[in-house]
Amino acid sequence: MWAQLVAFALGVWLTAAPQTLGYTGPARVNDHIFGPLAATVGLIAAFQVTRSVRWLNLPFGMWLGLAPWLFGYGWPELVNSTLVGLALTGLACVRGTVERAFGGGWQALWTPDATHEAAPTA
Repeated sequence: MWAQLVAFALGVWLTAAPQTLGYTGPARVNDHIFGPLAATVGLIAAFQVTRSVRWLNLPFGMWLGLAPWLFGYGWPELVNSTLVGLALTGLACVRGTVERAFGGGWQALWTPDATHEAAPTA
């Protein structure tokens, strides 16, 4: 859960970074698109039942790491986007502890459950 909350905070930072660091152009647009997306994914993935949503931050982080080289960002934009992109990519891979299972997933369709077996008749 901690990794997804950090991803949420990075998304919020990414949204505020253009104003804070004072950059414009494609870097600003890129951060204003992917910042809220990364924050939303991080917040949704913080809950155990929706933890797999975290994988959406993997391509977002990869794009943020690649975009400065494609669009020729200036120095502050390049450093910010690359570091946030690497962090999002790494945080998307953090699984977290599974405290309990919910619903059984698709496997429940073909795996018999001992608690639902018919009681013996006397």
